Amino acid sequence: MLDLNSVALVSLEDTTSQFTGNGDNQLIVAGLGHDTVFAVGGNNWVFGGVGEDVIHGGSGDDVIYGGQHNDVLLVNDGNNLLSGDFGDDTLYGGVGEDTLIGGTGDDVIHGENGDNIIFGNQGNDKINAGNGNESVYGGQGNDLIIAERGNNLLSGDLGDDTLYGGQGDDTLDGGDGNNYISARSGNNLIVGGQRDDTVFAGRGNDTVFAGNGNDFLMGGVGDDLIYGDLGDDTLYGSRGKNTLNGGAGQDVFVLTPNIGGMDVSDADVIADFQAAEDSLLLMGGLSGDRLEVLLGDGDYLGDTLIRDRETGEYLAILKQVSNPLEVQMESDLDVPNMDVGLDADLDSEEMQPEPELEETPVEEETPVAETPVEEETPVEEETPVEEETPVE
Repeated sequence: MLDLNSVALVSLEDTTSQFTGNGDNQLIVAGLGHDTVFAVGGNNWVFGGVGEDVIHGGSGDDVIYGGQHNDVLLVNDGNNLLSGDFGDDTLYGGVGEDTLIGGTGDDVIHGENGDNIIFGNQGNDKINAGNGNESVYGGQGNDLIIAERGNNLLSGDLGDDTLYGGQGDDTLDGGDGNNYISARSGNNLIVGGQRDDTVFAGRGNDTVFAGNGNDFLMGGVGDDLIYGDLGDDTLYGSRGKNTLNGGAGQDVFVLTPNIGGMDVSDADVIADFQAAEDSLLLMGGLSGDRLEVLLGDGDYLGDTLIRDRETGEYLAILKQVSNPLEVQMESDLDVPNMDVGLDADLDSEEMQPEPELEETPVEEETPVAETPVEEETPVEEETPVEEETPVE
């Protein structure tokens, strides 16, 4: 709550201007022009006004509203609140625990350091969560959200969103829309959402819930749990000892060479294969003639085992499928989104390239009193260049 008795009111003129605070708690209201404001020290409230403003927070806990048009809001120290309001704004958090709100336009938001809460709100926003433990909500629109380090919560909310996890253990929720989700590193929880999603689990032991819709779900390097839930889903465990559960619908389980191991326990477990509805999609050179379909025994009694004759590897365990003749194998199904390349290096970032946001601008130094600085004596040159007279 703003206490007017504890701040000094500063109202800028309705022309383009630059203002530097005095270190006290100030309420700064920009005018109609394109203003540059440095809120130095203190706990300040800054309102950008009508023009395209650049507003720098100080060392205190600042509250900054961009106002109309396309503004740039930057902070460093303190726990700050930044709101872009109207326009296509650019917001930069600092080292504290900041709250960053994009507003109504197509905003670019950088969490930077600290544990931040970020709201994209309306518009198609681009959000780089930063290096802390961030909570990011894309809001309306088709948003791009990228995590870096830390254990983050990324929620696309409404729209067709693109979410990239980071190096930590993240929770990624696509929300309502046709979403693209790439967990990258860490042991992550991934929730696809309400429509047709594309999910890459990446490296780590991940848990994936597809939600509604016809989804493409791909594990990575690690032991993943993948649930198709509702809809006609395509599930590909990839590397590791994975457990796949297609859920309701007519699901497709992808088999390729080199996803299992010489021991049965190294194979992917397909927990709910329904012979009357589901099918196996053979890719990467696999064919029905190349595979052995075996009845399990011992710990796998009542299951069907899929083995590669050429490599000797067990690729899949079909739980509670006691008649191998009922298993449908296909090699020519039209599988959407299966364009990642079966020979891709899943240990490489090139497998799932990370889009880049705009570069962080160089932080401007806070201006000081306008006393001219004595110039150094220039080094003698063949043709000396006339020095400019310093401006008072």
